[in-house]
Amino acid sequence: METDRPPENKHHAPVRSFVIRGGRMSEARKKALAELSREESLDAPEDWGDWYRPFDRRLLEIGFGMGHATVEIARNCPRWGLVGLEVHPPGVARVLQQIRELGLANLRVVRADAQEVLTRLPDRLLDAVLVYFPDPWPKKRHHKRRLVQEPFLQELERLLRPGGMLNFATDWEPYAREVRELLVKRGWHLEGGEWSPRPDWRPQTKFERRALNEGRPIYELVASRD
Repeated sequence: METDRPPENKHHAPVRSFVIRGGRMSEARKKALAELSREESLDAPEDWGDWYRPFDRRLLEIGFGMGHATVEIARNCPRWGLVGLEVHPPGVARVLQQIRELGLANLRVVRADAQEVLTRLPDRLLDAVLVYFPDPWPKKRHHKRRLVQEPFLQELERLLRPGGMLNFATDWEPYAREVRELLVKRGWHLEGGEWSPRPDWRPQTKFERRALNEGRPIYELVASRD
């Protein structure tokens, strides 16, 4: 049957840094996701500045997973405004539940691809960007899917305020070294020696604890821009 739909152009399909994975959700989380409202989410990136304005620091976390560390940061640092970006429904639903149950006025959730959102944010909006344990895409042919690459850092350089910070952590050493080399190349200032100490305000993630229990070291980078 013929349709009006134009043919798919596979050559220009966007490269995603994620794959949507299934996950079971309780009825309460399904309801939380279905009732996602402006009170707990931020629809237009152009309006984020209004929400951030009352807070002492403006943070963006990209890919928060199930959001255990995200919620803990928001609880421990009530004067920090934190926006979490995530695409996986179970994680979004869980954090929405926590926002409501704990009354976290300083935490908001956006269910969207970071690479589409970042380009729409205004200049010098953020004090910190958090990227914890992103998919390392270990196979060489998949490296193009990695989130932290040169175009991503160029975007952060536009978005971060003077002294703004990127906090990156992974258990995949080749990815960590690649990111470190890019940061040095682009003139970012790295804290610590080869690797940075974990900031005292950053809780361990659930994935991080599992990695450590299985004997995999964590590679942390805390980098800033003038």
